[in-house]
Amino acid sequence: MDSDDFGHCGPHRHRHRHRFGALVSLLELKNGQRGVVALLQGNKKVVQRLSELGIVPDTVVEVINSAPLGGPVEVLVRGSRLAIGREVARGILVRVEEG
Repeated sequence: MDSDDFGHCGPHRHRHRHRFGALVSLLELKNGQRGVVALLQGNKKVVQRLSELGIVPDTVVEVINSAPLGGPVEVLVRGSRLAIGREVARGILVRVEEG
């Protein structure tokens, strides 16, 4: 891990507790499921790029397709479809939207 990394939890899957409730990685959402971004983890460049794409806290994201075999996750954010690499998606923590 380099000195620019912060909040990184490693490759293992686990749920986070946050003042707004349980958080899950974007990778854990199923196709068609929506979540509200609560926390971005990764190095500064990754977080900055996500912000430029409109993926910031309190933004709703919907998983359109999670490609098999380590492929990208396709999401709908603010009316735009984006493909996000799995490692980056792992660092996007969301509160799952019910309904």
